[in-house]
Amino acid sequence: MLGVWAHPDDESYLSAVLMSRIVRVGGRVVLATATRGERDGTGDPEALAEIRERELRAAMACLCVRDVRFLGYADGQCANADAEQAICSIIALIKEVDPDIIVTFGPDGMTGHPDHIAVSGWVTAAAAAVGHEGLIYATMTDRFAERNASLHSRLGIWMGDKPRTIAHEDLALYVVPTPRERELKNRALKAHASQVSPLIELIGAEAFEDWCVDEHFRRPTFDEWFADRRLEAACLAV
Repeated sequence: MLGVWAHPDDESYLSAVLMSRIVRVGGRVVLATATRGERDGTGDPEALAEIRERELRAAMACLCVRDVRFLGYADGQCANADAEQAICSIIALIKEVDPDIIVTFGPDGMTGHPDHIAVSGWVTAAAAAVGHEGLIYATMTDRFAERNASLHSRLGIWMGDKPRTIAHEDLALYVVPTPRERELKNRALKAHASQVSPLIELIGAEAFEDWCVDEHFRRPTFDEWFADRRLEAACLAV
């Protein structure tokens, strides 16, 4: 599995159990993160980047994921980065890793975050360029959105329009953790203490632990798969 995300902690919310299962049966997981998550509007960005990098590595140690990479983009600036260069770097990564599945955000970025949306576009175009048929998007179902509507409204997590949801029966992959896996995912999330601790203080440990438990994935639509063909053409020689 190759997971490509925007910030440290995206991977733990959206794919921790999937990663741990693949590792447990002897598979390889490579995690690539576009930024080091240095931008929160307070303090020293470089100091925060170092903290979040340590947190990410600690979270992945919980899941026995050893191959962690940073793509070197500035937090909050992925939408302004050179998309063709980013796509080419991800094409190279796909060719190196040769994964069976590639996991990232859908085009809505889950929360509408511009960094998430940019990363989704890069990965989709890269996968299309090499003809990789194992791309799946982290998503949310109608029932998940309905069950957590009040919490999401309270947290104000949507940046722009609310993300796309799909019917449960349209999922490509539905991961329901065992009690042990649920504990493991909770440990991985809590390793991202700089981000998670304030949230737990706000909503409470029980609500946090009951929030992003299951993991939902869908396949790209035809239109999504071909949306970035104009960018991939420049990368075919890589």
